[in-house]
Amino acid sequence: MEKTTATKPQLIRACSFIVSILFISFAATSQQKPVATKYPATLLWRISGNGLNKPSYLYGTMHLTDKRLFYFGDSLYKAIEQAEGFAIEINPDELSTQMISSFTKEDKSGYLKDAVDKESYDRIKKKLEKKYGFKTDKLTRRQAYLSRNEWVKDLKKPDDMNTFMDAWLYNIARQMGKWTGGIEDLDDQLSLIENEEANFAFEELLINKKLMQGGLNQMIEMYLSQDLQAIDDFFNNNAQNKKDEWLNKRNLKMAHRMDSLLRFRTHFFAIGAAHLPGDSGVIKLLLKKGFTVDPVFSSQKISPDEYKVATTEMKWQPFVPVDSLYNVSFPSRSATLFLSDNVIKMEMCIDIPTATYYITAAIPNMRQDVSKEKLIEEML
Repeated sequence: MEKTTATKPQLIRACSFIVSILFISFAATSQQKPVATKYPATLLWRISGNGLNKPSYLYGTMHLTDKRLFYFGDSLYKAIEQAEGFAIEINPDELSTQMISSFTKEDKSGYLKDAVDKESYDRIKKKLEKKYGFKTDKLTRRQAYLSRNEWVKDLKKPDDMNTFMDAWLYNIARQMGKWTGGIEDLDDQLSLIENEEANFAFEELLINKKLMQGGLNQMIEMYLSQDLQAIDDFFNNNAQNKKDEWLNKRNLKMAHRMDSLLRFRTHFFAIGAAHLPGDSGVIKLLLKKGFTVDPVFSSQKISPDEYKVATTEMKWQPFVPVDSLYNVSFPSRSATLFLSDNVIKMEMCIDIPTATYYITAAIPNMRQDVSKEKLIEEML
C-alpha cells in the first residue's frame, strides 16, 4: 500500500470562498466604517437550553493551514473532549470521494479564448503567457480558474500544518472516537464553486500576487483578533453581493441541521467564522430557535505541537474488491479509480483530516520469470 502526504492541489478549493472574497475586496471602492463591537473577543460559543440536558459548542474557523491559526484556547480542547459528536461544514469522506472522481473527469469548460471577446483576449494573451510560461490558446476556463488560485500555494511556509484547520480539529475528534460528520450537503458547495468557476473575470489572472497575499494576511490578523464584528463588517462592506449566496442561505441550513443533530447527542460544531455573526448569522438563528448561545473564553493558548490526544483505537473502514484478490482497510472512505481505458483499477483513499493519499491495486503477474520484488521496483 502506497501512503504519501498530499501536496494539496485540490484542497485549494477548500478556501475558494476566501480567495473569491479577496478578489472582490480589492475591486471594491467602499470604505469600511467603524462599528461598535457587538461581540466579545472569542470564536467559541456554548449552546444550551431549548430542552438540551448538556451543552454543545460552536466554533468559528478559517479554512487555512497557517500555523498561527492553530494556537487554540484550552477551552476549545475541553469542549471537544466533552462533546459526543463533532461536525464540520462538509463530511471529509464525501469531499474526498468527489475529489477522486474529479481526477478522471473530462474538462468540458471550453477554451478561455472562446469565452472572451478577441480584443480582450489579444490584450492579455502575452501577459498571461509571460506569467504562466506556456501558450494560452489551449487554456481552458477550468485551468484558468485553478491558475488564478495558484498563489495560495505560494504562501506555504515550512511550519504550516499538513491540512486546513477544520480537518485538523476533525482528526482530533476522530482519534477520540467521537461521532463525526458534516452539516452541509456537498452538492450545495460544489454548485457555488462551479458557478464561481464559470463566471470569474479573466482579468483576475493578472492581479498582483503580493497584493493578494497581503490581503490574506490582513484577514488572518482579523481572525486572530477574534473580532466577529470586524469579520461581519468586512463582508458587509466588500462582499455584500456575495453574502446572501455564500453565507446567508447556507446559514439557514446549518442552523436547521444543528438543531436536528443536537436532539441526538451533544456536538462540537466547527464552521467558518464568517457564518457566526450578523442578523443572518448562525448565532442569531440559533437564538431564534430558542437556544441560549453564550461566549466561552480560555485562560491560555496551547501550541498544536503540545496538545496530545488521549487516543482511542480508530475504526478503519475495510474494503474488499469485487474480484477479492486482496482486502485492505482505510482511515476514511475510498473510491475506485480507473486508468488507461479501465485497464488499471486502483482503490484510492484521500484522508483529508491528515492530508494523506492511500492507493492500492492488484495486478496479475504475467511475467513468470520476474520476481514480485522486481515488479514492484519497476512500478515504483
